[in-house]
Amino acid sequence: MVQNQHQETPEFKAIQQKLESLQPPTPPIPKTPKLPGI
Repeated sequence: MVQNQHQETPEFKAIQQKLESLQPPTPPIPKTPKLPGI
């Protein structure tokens, strides 16, 4: 994937919305916290 051009075309937004709808919602609390003490 070439990320030189950051153009949010309608197709790009539609694909992102499809991917987000297919993927399950991310849990609010991560299983492996990267920052200690939080």
